[in-house]
Amino acid sequence: MNARRLFLALAPLCIVVSLTTGALGQSPAPAPSAAPQPAGLVGSGTITIQTQVLNSAISAAMSMSMPSPATSASAAPSPAASAAPTLPPTTIVAGVAFEVRGVKVRFDLQSVTVSGLSAGGAGMVPHLPPGGITAVIDPTAQKVIGWVPATKKYFVGKIPQPSFAATPRPRPSGHATSAPQPFDPFTALRALKNVKAFSIALTGHSTANGHPTSQYDLVLDTMGPKETEFWIRGSLQLADDMDEFPVRWELSARGTKLPETSFREDLTTFERRMPPDADFHPPGGYKLVKNPGEAFK
Repeated sequence: MNARRLFLALAPLCIVVSLTTGALGQSPAPAPSAAPQPAGLVGSGTITIQTQVLNSAISAAMSMSMPSPATSASAAPSPAASAAPTLPPTTIVAGVAFEVRGVKVRFDLQSVTVSGLSAGGAGMVPHLPPGGITAVIDPTAQKVIGWVPATKKYFVGKIPQPSFAATPRPRPSGHATSAPQPFDPFTALRALKNVKAFSIALTGHSTANGHPTSQYDLVLDTMGPKETEFWIRGSLQLADDMDEFPVRWELSARGTKLPETSFREDLTTFERRMPPDADFHPPGGYKLVKNPGEAFK
């Protein structure tokens, strides 16, 4: 796993922060005589991921690269030898910073530490370039901009747009262009048929990262193809003194074919301050490349 893959793995967090701050981090409505002002936020924190997936991948990669020992045709493997070993979890801690200007969100991956790797996995951990990695989500322009200070390169991608068409439509003949399909509220909720349980509930009030908070708990159980199950348990702490801005959230996920993985985000510092617009554009002198992989070279 390299820094590019790590960036692509953490980039969806930018979208989560974007959606969350858009819904919960807006300033109160101004007085009628005042012109509306865009929301501005600046903060930093840590993201902690604990998972067995990385050690499982390392073990599988190493077993494929090693020749199989010769065994007697009459010798049957013992139950202990054939049983899959229980691998220890790997812990990844990332230092992050973010800025919000209106609907634009900037996400900086500043540091990464990895512990608990199995033997032989040291060469497979991601190496963050000096200066980290930056990504900007711009929903208005429907694009994502990322840059790497160490290489002074940046790339531009599109935000994928979901399709709400009820069923696939056949392509028209000739050069005719089909009209966009209207949103169908009935078939759009078709995925709910696989949901066994779902709930979000206010469970109490507490303090997190120096702020009084309201805590909400999340439960999600789904049933996939071939009787595969997937479940999520989580909690969200919203700051009561900051318009219910999320200062801590924790998730734990496990599935029939997915080892248990936990995720925690702590926002240790944040304030209402309008960051400059220049922070949401690549610095001067950076070179545009075609894809994220080239930005790391």
